[in-house]
Amino acid sequence: MALAAQLIAVVPAPPAEEIPVQEDSVQEDSVQQGSVQQGSVEPASVQEDRTEKEGANPLVLAGTTLTILGALTAWAYGAWWDTGDPLVSFHFKETGFLNQDTYAGGSDKLGHTYVCYLVVRAGTALYEALGLSHLVAAIVSSSAVFVVSNGVEVMDGFTEYGFEYGDVIANTLGIGLGILQDLSPQAERLVGMRLGYTPSRDFLVKDRTFIKWINDYSGMLFYFDVKGKGVAELFDRDPGLWRYVIGGVVWGTDKYSPVRIHEERRRSFGVHVGLSLPEVLRSAYEGDAGVEKLATFFDYYALPFISVTAMTDLNTGEWYLNFGVSNRLEIGL
Repeated sequence: MALAAQLIAVVPAPPAEEIPVQEDSVQEDSVQQGSVQQGSVEPASVQEDRTEKEGANPLVLAGTTLTILGALTAWAYGAWWDTGDPLVSFHFKETGFLNQDTYAGGSDKLGHTYVCYLVVRAGTALYEALGLSHLVAAIVSSSAVFVVSNGVEVMDGFTEYGFEYGDVIANTLGIGLGILQDLSPQAERLVGMRLGYTPSRDFLVKDRTFIKWINDYSGMLFYFDVKGKGVAELFDRDPGLWRYVIGGVVWGTDKYSPVRIHEERRRSFGVHVGLSLPEVLRSAYEGDAGVEKLATFFDYYALPFISVTAMTDLNTGEWYLNFGVSNRLEIGL
């Protein structure tokens, strides 16, 4: 084949037959081609608007939203309102934030923050997949979560729980963190929030239902993270191995919920440092869509045994080391 190619290159090509060209037709063709080329490249804003108009079906958006609202309402009813007690007059209830006598020792407030944060991020991705632009999807998602989460608080005002403004503040903080990350890639690379959860012994003995696990605060740890990669990028530095490091603060409680044992209650606060599993996965399998989904899951869930936390019990002052399983497998200091 190489020899044939050389022979073809050596043999002169026959002279091309001249074809008369009309100048007017050339000009007309060039104008048409120019118009096609100009029309094929649109500003990003035009393309975004066109995508949104063509892809976002109002009926699909409305149906999806109503389905999600219905599912969340059913879950709330099963988890909190299905007590058989009659409704009461609307009333307020003050329980504090992270105080010793607050419901669940304050973990309930952080649970509100985490759930709102998580649902805002998931809602933005969902609405964007349904055809909305990223900005509109983030606004719709955060607005919907604000209305639903605080609507639940209003409903609580007619039950034995009462309306707690602390829950509204906790909801709003989670929504704010979610939309901040949706609108700022730098913030998303810098900070985050994760939940570490392993079912508690009390839950496994007492409840053991999917609906009720949301009240198993004894099995939960709430992580507020600062990411090594984001810190390095903030100062225009190459993160190097720091991209695999994650740190921050942790909150957890014990014997508040689902079983309350007054003399054994514990409110734990500490500082953690560990391995950023999402960064490990993304670096090892860069560009793999499946691995990216797995890494995204670990952006919100803290896997046990890949971090160490120095914690203090705010009720007693005792210190201990925790390795990612709430209230178990700890070392006293």
